[in-house]
Amino acid sequence: IYRSDVNAKINFKDKTYFANIRLKGDRADHWKNNKRLSLMMNLKKGQSINGNQKFSITGHARRAFPQNEAISKFLSKTDVIVPTFHTYRVNFNGQNWGQMYGEESFSASFYEKRKLKESPIVKFTNSADGRIPAMLATDNHKRDFLQDLFDLQGIYEINVYKEKKFSKNKT
Repeated sequence: IYRSDVNAKINFKDKTYFANIRLKGDRADHWKNNKRLSLMMNLKKGQSINGNQKFSITGHARRAFPQNEAISKFLSKTDVIVPTFHTYRVNFNGQNWGQMYGEESFSASFYEKRKLKESPIVKFTNSADGRIPAMLATDNHKRDFLQDLFDLQGIYEINVYKEKKFSKNKT
């Protein structure tokens, strides 16, 4: 999928924010419909909403709500670094999309809010869950079957934020 940023205005609590937005998500359930698309928001001019300069909005079910939020709150109480979540009422180009789930993304403000030194962050993820099996899938070996094999073997994908900035062999 080719994703391009587009300029946007976001109105939140009687204030206008300027942002770049783009489609988010690796699978069609994030963007196949005409409304309630998953979007990545990157606010301009150092602005933030709920302390987040960069965040995504998705449908609650795509982020395993409410389990995901409950687990994140528990982990944060045990000093594990996790993103914050908020529910927003979304009106997109005059069309009511209803409630959507906002998730903080890794950014300069992510480090700043937590008083962390900028360094790589390793994120164990299932948002990319299925990317490798999807690439390997054939008519004879369906994606779900391959994902089950990966799960049984304990193979998980990880994303590393800021990896290139801190690696010795910058390629």
